[in-house]
Amino acid sequence: MAPRSLARLLPAITITAAMLLLAGCSDTQPPASDAETAAPVVDPTEQPNSPDETDTDANSDDEPAPDATEQRDCESLVTAGTVTALTDAGWSVVQKEFRILGKPVKDGIECMWGNYDVPSDHVQVYGWAPMSASEARDHQEGLRAAGWQREEDPRGIILTADPNYSMSVDEDGYGMTYLFRDNDVIFADTRQGLLLIQTP
Repeated sequence: MAPRSLARLLPAITITAAMLLLAGCSDTQPPASDAETAAPVVDPTEQPNSPDETDTDANSDDEPAPDATEQRDCESLVTAGTVTALTDAGWSVVQKEFRILGKPVKDGIECMWGNYDVPSDHVQVYGWAPMSASEARDHQEGLRAAGWQREEDPRGIILTADPNYSMSVDEDGYGMTYLFRDNDVIFADTRQGLLLIQTP
């Protein structure tokens, strides 16, 4: 399933869905109206850098994860157009520790965007972490054992939540998705959301 145009904002997921794997938060107040929490339209004018699509081996043996010498932050993790669209709509970001099935991944970040000025469960989540080949295999095996679906992709190995149990999916039917690439892994609340993440 090829990614579609990014002119249409990727569907927001609920914090309840994000809590299955991520450190989420809860709100006991009544949710705000759709008009107050509607996600802004992201229309990026630039494409993120992409890994070499001719390299299909995302987990070469005995290749260590790179040193995290450059500190990443949520504003640089996604495209400038995405940040502008979200902040112009009044959304802000909370940066958290990157986790896979509740296990923290060293030097990774998770960015949860939402309108935190009103009671709402609408968010968008993006994440990145450096990762060695052996670590990637271990996490992939754990995800597979937890029921996540594996697909090979020109960019690496995709692990996506079963759409039958996803609270929100993109137009191709994908919900929360990890992409394991050479030396790192990226995450978004939908597969299409991976396109908004910039390569380190």
